[in-house]
Amino acid sequence: MLSKPRRGSTPVSFIKKLRKSSSVQSVGVDTPTHPRAIGRLLELKPDGTQTVELTRPPHGPFGIYIARATAQYNYSVFVTRFSDGHPEKLFAGLLNVGDEILEINDSSVKNLSLDEVYNLMGSTDTMVLRTVPVWCREKYTAQ
Repeated sequence: MLSKPRRGSTPVSFIKKLRKSSSVQSVGVDTPTHPRAIGRLLELKPDGTQTVELTRPPHGPFGIYIARATAQYNYSVFVTRFSDGHPEKLFAGLLNVGDEILEINDSSVKNLSLDEVYNLMGSTDTMVLRTVPVWCREKYTAQ
């Protein structure tokens, strides 16, 4: 067992002792058995909006939770979280918590209820979203 370096001893000598006493174990990391594409960025527009295509997993929903905002945000539809089976890092670069959803499959969600939006999301295996990413919200002005 290694003890902390004594006063007056150099940190270099302690590091050398640590390296000698440490053992490295080989840990096997398997490749995914069912790799799949989550989606892709189709278009990034000058107004800051982006068009993203998402592919439904083989078994289950897209894994996106949404909510309707308050009057401060014009009652828009926002991504609020991802399901446990779909960590946020899977959607990195495509979709983030806080992104505003403007359209799903070329249908505006502005005047739809949340149930109707979820029905749009669940009606197809490939979903095309037009969003305002959270990182460019201040630049975007609704048209």
